[in-house]
Amino acid sequence: MTTKDTIENSMLPISLISGAGLFGLALYNRLTIVIERLRRFDRELLQEYDRQEHNEIPRQNRIALYQKQIQSLNRAAMAIKFSILCILASSITTLVSSLVISIENSSYTYEISNVFHIISLCFLITSLLFAGMEMSFATVHVIQEEKTIMKEISQVNLNLGLNPWLNKSFAHRCFTLGIMFTWLMLLRK
Repeated sequence: MTTKDTIENSMLPISLISGAGLFGLALYNRLTIVIERLRRFDRELLQEYDRQEHNEIPRQNRIALYQKQIQSLNRAAMAIKFSILCILASSITTLVSSLVISIENSSYTYEISNVFHIISLCFLITSLLFAGMEMSFATVHVIQEEKTIMKEISQVNLNLGLNPWLNKSFAHRCFTLGIMFTWLMLLRK
């Protein structure tokens, strides 16, 4: 194997490590955001425990909501952590593969290097799966929060005798108004 072959064979691991490093950086930033949200929810939960209200039911609903969000964010943080660990393992196996190519000059060099490349790609695919899991966890607690808040708003509106139209979400109201506006414009023509 010539020096030219060695340099050509070591370029692929360098590009894989570079891409994995950028992906790891993005996940680390996401983990920082999740940890900050966890801390904020913990503080809000403690404030909710300290708060005294005349009606205990909304307070208990908010406490349950905070606990669900904290649980969901803990799962997201674990998924991000495992994803980062898989990226690190992928980078290490890619480095080992690159070292095997450059150091060893035997008939099995490429086979050994290919095994490490395959292991590296498996770790990278696993990290992508964990990142996908984290995205699904992120959307679950937002949907739970919206449902709980809309339930509380509808209860408050019913207690105040307000229009049930206010119980709908903002997106639903905008969509309905858009359809009504479109029909009015079509009828005008």
